[in-house]
Amino acid sequence: MATHQDAYPVDLLERRIAAVSGGDDLPGLDYSYYDPEDLSATAKEDVSVDGDGTMYMFVKRPPPMTFLDRKTGNGYWRPNDSRKMVKNSKGEEVVSKASLSFYYLKPTDDGSGINGCRSERTLWRMHEFASVADERIALRVVYKRA
Repeated sequence: MATHQDAYPVDLLERRIAAVSGGDDLPGLDYSYYDPEDLSATAKEDVSVDGDGTMYMFVKRPPPMTFLDRKTGNGYWRPNDSRKMVKNSKGEEVVSKASLSFYYLKPTDDGSGINGCRSERTLWRMHEFASVADERIALRVVYKRA
């Protein structure tokens, strides 16, 4: 069963699938290459921002990615855990959910770390809700306040 927090993007994704078939309506935005601050400006057409600043958008499923494929200009998106299946109100598995955190790469004085940088975890989180029926993904990007 979808949690209260997951229910909204799952519902949005199911309605989008029912309204348009094939996924041709979605931008081919490769969201994993963008810093969180740049996502809303990049995907203007299909971004919805609610009252607390959470962004929702729809994109086509990218090709399978590795950890290194999620590198952006200033950091990278790192998966927090394995994908989980989310069920709709009827108990059907409709999406797989992945949670990611954004890490900035900061240069080190001594050149140690990854390519002379250290990773600094931010409060930015991305949740990918990938449809099991087709190539659509609903994204929720949020800045989690401490």
